[in-house]
Amino acid sequence: MPLQNLDAMIGQEHDLDSVNDALRRYVQLMGTRMIGAIQITCSDEAELECLKSFHERFCQYLLPDLKMFHRMAMNTANLGARYERASLWITTQHFSTGDNPNQPLVIVARINSHVGKENTPEGLRFGLLHRYGQESTACGALNILLQGQSNAEYIHELEEQLRMDNLDRIALLRDPNKVCPEYRSLYAAITNAVIQSRRVLHDAETLDLHRQTSFLILASVTLNSTAPDTDLVCGYHHLQVTPAGRQHTYHGLGDNPARYQLTQRDGKLLVFENQKSISNTVNI
Repeated sequence: MPLQNLDAMIGQEHDLDSVNDALRRYVQLMGTRMIGAIQITCSDEAELECLKSFHERFCQYLLPDLKMFHRMAMNTANLGARYERASLWITTQHFSTGDNPNQPLVIVARINSHVGKENTPEGLRFGLLHRYGQESTACGALNILLQGQSNAEYIHELEEQLRMDNLDRIALLRDPNKVCPEYRSLYAAITNAVIQSRRVLHDAETLDLHRQTSFLILASVTLNSTAPDTDLVCGYHHLQVTPAGRQHTYHGLGDNPARYQLTQRDGKLLVFENQKSISNTVNI
């Protein structure tokens, strides 16, 4: 079943509620089944709108009651919006409820990296956010990574993750001949979101599951600004696990920042690649 609404959103800037509404509609079309979710974000307080929108537009509609009138996704928040190994397994255990062990399960993983976005007389500016009467970096963790300013453990983790598959994406992001410096912070956030979604997928593929399960893994970048925040959809994985085997489909941007190109349409960002974006199905 194609994610038609989300397909049309890939690489484009939309309001947060529209993206979460599209995700909700797709899951509803899958029919009666158990539904669970995990949200993965940066610890930055600027991600409040991102958290609120997913909770109100997706979780409150589809998740089971944690307590009476209270529904909530599992969530992890850390510096750089890094996926924490095994958190998908824990999420699956939490939401594998109900009396019927044959009832299918859907787990939605919502991943948001983030970046400050500002319209200036000179053009778009990324990586800085006005808050509390001053400018600060957003995402601060990814900015520190790009500047090489820290030996902190989370920086080492991000370095390892963004160099997976023997591709040094950090070097590409730092190279002005590969990535336009004005777009570096945006492209770093996109790259990170796509990489983290791949890490979630890897965990999903290794789970020992005893019921039919579908994983929807959506990678986005929150565009933080003084106006209402928006969402740049990077791509999604759909992994279906059945007794007959596993089928994986990915639609979206790749994780090589040197291939990204940026333009605007109707005042909204549009990111595409100078080679075709990935769209494939794999039987596992």
